Formats: sequence, C-alpha cells, structure tokens
Amino acid sequence: INGTPLDLSTSTPLSNSDPPKARPGCGKEETCLATSCQNGGVCVANWTGPTCKCGDSYTGGNCSEESASTFDGTSSYSVIYIDRTKFSFGERGRIEFRTRNTTSTIMLLQFFSLAGEVTSFIDFRINNTKLQIYSSFNKDSSESNTTVTDGQWHVIEWVRNDSKLTVYLDSSIVSLQAGFDPFQASLNNTVQVFVGTRPFSPGNTSLLVGFFKGCIRGISFDNISLLYSSNQTSHPGITISPVGLLSGCRGDRVCSNNPCPANSYCVDLWNSFVCPCLEGWEGESCNNSVDDCKNNSCSNGSVCLDKHLSYSCQCTQNYTGQFCETNLTDCDENSCVRNNTLSCFLVNSSDVICNCFPGHTGKTCDHLIDSCLSNPCSNNGTCLNGVNNFTCKCLDRFSGLHCEKSEPQTASASAGLSDGAIAAIVICILLVLICIIVIVVWQVKKRRKTRGAYKPAELEGHVTNSDIHMNRLADRGERVI
Repeated sequence: INGTPLDLSTSTPLSNSDPPKARPGCGKEETCLATSCQNGGVCVANWTGPTCKCGDSYTGGNCSEESASTFDGTSSYSVIYIDRTKFSFGERGRIEFRTRNTTSTIMLLQFFSLAGEVTSFIDFRINNTKLQIYSSFNKDSSESNTTVTDGQWHVIEWVRNDSKLTVYLDSSIVSLQAGFDPFQASLNNTVQVFVGTRPFSPGNTSLLVGFFKGCIRGISFDNISLLYSSNQTSHPGITISPVGLLSGCRGDRVCSNNPCPANSYCVDLWNSFVCPCLEGWEGESCNNSVDDCKNNSCSNGSVCLDKHLSYSCQCTQNYTGQFCETNLTDCDENSCVRNNTLSCFLVNSSDVICNCFPGHTGKTCDHLIDSCLSNPCSNNGTCLNGVNNFTCKCLDRFSGLHCEKSEPQTASASAGLSDGAIAAIVICILLVLICIIVIVVWQVKKRRKTRGAYKPAELEGHVTNSDIHMNRLADRGERVI
C-alpha cells in the first residue's frame, strides 16, 4: 500500500470468523489418495498432481514396478522359495535382463520329489551370447537365433501348454518340448528359484557357478510380481534370500581409467566402451591423420597439400584463388603503374591484380609505402622516405643509420664554427707564426753583421775625456787602434 509491500503471513485476525493466516510460498495441494502410491511409496502433492517417491526396490509413476538390481558376476544372486499351495506358480513366468556376459545363468527352476530331493529343473541361461533353455524333464534344449549380450534390455516370457514350453524372447519365439508338468503327483509343492546363479550339481547349494553379471528386473510368476532383491515380501508362501545385490541398474565405470589411446575419447556403453577417434584422426589406434585431400576441391591442375583438418591448393601458373579457380591472364600494361609493377593479371573484364615491386602498394601500385611511419630515426633525426628504404638526416653530434651514435662535443662545435672556418683560422695562425719567425731571424742576422765595426762619427762631439772614450770602446768590445 502506497509503495510499501505487505507481509500477509503476519496479519492479525479481527474476529474468530476470519480465515487462517496465509502461509509462505505458493504450493498447490492435490489430494493424495491411499492408492496413489504402492509398495510403500510416499505421496507428494503439487501443482501437477500427486507424485510418488519410491523406495529402492520399486519404480514407476505409482511405485508399482519392481526396480532393477545389479549382479556383480562373482557373488551376487537371489534364491526364492515358492510354496505352490499359497502362491500361484506353473502356468507362466517373466524376467527381464541386461548383460554383456557371453555365458551365465539367468534363472534356474528346481523341483523336488516328495522326499525333498531335486529331481528336475529348467534352466534359462546364456550360452555363447545366445539364450538357451534346457529342461531336465526330458533332457531337451532350445536356443535363440539372436544374441542377447548387447547390453540392451531383453524380455523372456514363458507359457506352459500341457508339457510344452513356448518361450518369447522379445519379439521372437523359441519353442521347447520340455515335458514340463509341475503339477504331477510325484513332485512336492516347493519350487526353488535361483536368480543369477545355479548349483554346480542339483540340490548342492554349497558350490554355485554361472554367476550373472548385469541387471535383472520384472520377475513374475502367473502374472504376480515378486520382489527378489529384498527378504521382505508381502506375498504368503514366498521366502526370498538375496545376496550381494545392488539397487538400480549400475554399469561398471569403464572409462574412469582412460583406456583409450591418444587422439581418441572413451564412450561408456554400459559395461563396455568404444574409443572413437577425435576429428581429423583415423586408424585402429587413432594415430593416423585423416587425408583431407581425399575429397578436395582443388581445380585447374593444382596440387592439394594435406594439413591437419584442412588442406590448401598449390596453383599452377596463371591461376589463383582458394581452390585455384580463377584464371589469371596478362592485362593491359596501363592497368597498373608501369614502373611500380612487377606483373599484372586480368581477373575479369573489370578487375586486375597488380603485383607491385617492393616499396609500392595499392590496387594499381600507385602508392609509395611510407618507410618512415615507424619513426626509425633516433635523437630527433629527420626521416627521408625512399623506395623500400629510408634515410635519416642526423643533428650535429649524432651519426649512424638511425642517428643512434653520439659523438663528443668540441670547442669549435660549441662556438658554432663550421669545419671551413676552423681550417681558415688555423692557417692564419700558422702564417702569423711564420712571419714572426722570419722577422726574428732577420734581426739576429743583422746584428751579427755590425759587430766589431769602428764608428768615429758616433764618438765625435760626445766624448771629452779620453779615458771615457776608451772605457766605452772597451765596454763595446771594440779594438783600440
């Protein structure tokens, strides 16, 4: 109300006449009847009607069908004792089985004399993959034409007509002149039924043989079902002793140990398995790669090259395409840029294929590939694009194909002088030095020429004392005459 949800299960009644509180959830109740579920099944009401939760021994919509039991093939079996004075037996019977055993016992019916000794029996068994029925009443046997060890469910139904047995195996019929008369006066009223095994010798239960491996269900006599997997029974005159049975029909985990070779996988087929090869592999061990060229579509004389799960076509000259289906012929030389094109082929009247020289691209090879797109020049070098190459113009102090080499900076470089200016300066300095050297040499030679010369004029008018004149001449190293 006003945007606030209400919890209807917390309502407060206003009077005693109000209906009971609402319960959480939305369960629809369909009435469960006493007959809704049989054999101890639990009835559950829901929207679609009552359903039954069956016990381990029964199945079906109302738990009326006996569920299968698993026999391990080494020690599992069940023994049923039937008192014919309390339970109907002798006119017909039924059993369903599933196995891959090639030889085993499905069910053995033993009959006793009035003294309690086994006098005769009827054996339903598997012999070399086929169903075989043997009657010791007249030592007669009959065998099916089909195999029953394929892991599928098979149904055996037998009907007595006087002393003859008519056995129905699935949709086929196996007739047997069994001499079977369970009501003769020489037999007592007890019938012993072995399910999944048989005594090595009649009447000796200490040694059992022919153990059945697989699943059995649906045992009935005279249209009355028997639960052979439990010693609890609702039928009077019936005693059941099961040994080592597992509820439900369970197969071995045949794929758990990964029995298949490489390049294959395991498929559980109930007590058997197959190893299909993975896609692209074949052979008994799945170690051969399938030849994908067996049904190839390569055309025009091309060669099929097998790969794993695929193939390619190696085309002959002048053919192209995935299957070499396109014929390439020379086209007009003007269709492609001539100087940039290695070859040209005509696909159809309006389309050509131009094979460009390295460094060019485009439908008609009209575009020069920009080799500078990847910025190959380092240290701020300038990239100059060329045909299938590039050139890096480096700044001062850098060199190399990519301007990657750094050179030490000199004084002239820091002053901004070019190599020519530096050379001129060096030459001028050398010339100045040469001139200075020449002048010095000239002055030295000149002074040497004037040594020892007498110059009277230089002394006249300046010397008044003859001693002074002599001293000066002596000081200058001149000879006095």
